[in-house]
Amino acid sequence: MPVPKRYFHVSQELNHDPELWAFTDRFGDRALRTWLQILVFLDRSENQWRLVPGWEKNLGRMVRQQPKTVSSQVEELQKNGWLTNLNPEKNDSVVILTSPNWWKYNKRREHKGSYTAPSIIPSLPTPILSHPSPIPTPKIEEKQSMPLRATVDDVWIEELKRNPAYQHINFSVQFGKMDAWLALPANRHRQKTRRFVLNWLNKIESPLRVSTGIPCQARVNDGRFLKPCGKPSTAGTHTNARCDQHGGTHDY
Repeated sequence: MPVPKRYFHVSQELNHDPELWAFTDRFGDRALRTWLQILVFLDRSENQWRLVPGWEKNLGRMVRQQPKTVSSQVEELQKNGWLTNLNPEKNDSVVILTSPNWWKYNKRREHKGSYTAPSIIPSLPTPILSHPSPIPTPKIEEKQSMPLRATVDDVWIEELKRNPAYQHINFSVQFGKMDAWLALPANRHRQKTRRFVLNWLNKIESPLRVSTGIPCQARVNDGRFLKPCGKPSTAGTHTNARCDQHGGTHDY
């Protein structure tokens, strides 16, 4: 596909043209912007400008003028012979404007270097729109969603619960915390994906498991006195160490 042009030819006698001075005296200096924008349309469409419904608003928005003003300017350009209608029949709703002098300043692209001006203005098979169409953006192939970005479902959660690495986690509590965190206005753009859940759960440390050194310090009655339980503690350290029976399992 050819690279789109970013420029077009304009006569160097622009400020010596009495018709152009009369045109700007009637409509103001911004009328020159209207004419230059029309040249852009013609240059991008091989000298054909199709006036589709609403063209006055589109052109007026580009040159920052009222639609009624730009419509009057186009009528004046047709009256002066700067623009001509390829479909002069009044019963034809399609209006295609062209510039008689456009081929004087532009060579046909397929015959570069050996071109003679045609006697008639060639017509395109399909007239293009009144405003330049944007260059189509190449479609980027969508990457297949990774498993970690899949929807969190009950089957996947049950698999996590059976995983020994997460046996110390209370899933109902943690999912409640996730929902509360995601409900904050600053976090509403986040989603509860599998990756999000795993990152959350992996930050939760497992409770302290003590196999030697610190027995459970909970006081129990042996019938006459209170003494430490003595069972292996599963949470806490030193004086507050507790076994599973006396609150050692944390609610993570």
